[in-house]
Amino acid sequence: MPQAIERDNQVVLRHGWGISSIDFLFESGHVTGKLPFGRIDVQELDGQLKIDVQAPRKGSEDMAMLWRQALGMADYRMFVLHPFLSDTTHPDQLNFWIRGSLRINGVEVPGGLFLGQGHYLTVNNWWMGQPEGVMKPGSRREFRFADAQNHMYCVCQPSGGEANYTFVVESCLKPPDADDWCSGP
Repeated sequence: MPQAIERDNQVVLRHGWGISSIDFLFESGHVTGKLPFGRIDVQELDGQLKIDVQAPRKGSEDMAMLWRQALGMADYRMFVLHPFLSDTTHPDQLNFWIRGSLRINGVEVPGGLFLGQGHYLTVNNWWMGQPEGVMKPGSRREFRFADAQNHMYCVCQPSGGEANYTFVVESCLKPPDADDWCSGP
């Protein structure tokens, strides 16, 4: 049986308003077909955290179900980057997913962060999950979670060509029931 081709799969967590640092430490992950990861590189540079995962791109429903189970089957704890999937609540298939510890501005986020890659037609998309996170549906979907000191963070999808692989992380200064969660410039 032929070996699956490993590819570089990059996701970016860009610093938004009120963010000076984002740190991610890989702890575990799963690849379709139980294949190994080639490598996982994490680098913070120029106001963004780049995570490059070398893994095959072969989606499976089993991988998506493992992701959902790891997040307690709570679809509101998941957020997708894809312009055509704005009403999707969970992945149908994933190529792989990783989990790691997350620190924002030097403070740990309890439960860490889950990042998974799926695809829709010919375009890859990234999913973010957080065990205590909450997704807000709407025309501009946004995702919230808190750090260990109860400081709230918003995650939004940028517009333009990077929208399929970049999450913008901002400090939330507005109350949880505000219409416009992300408050950055």
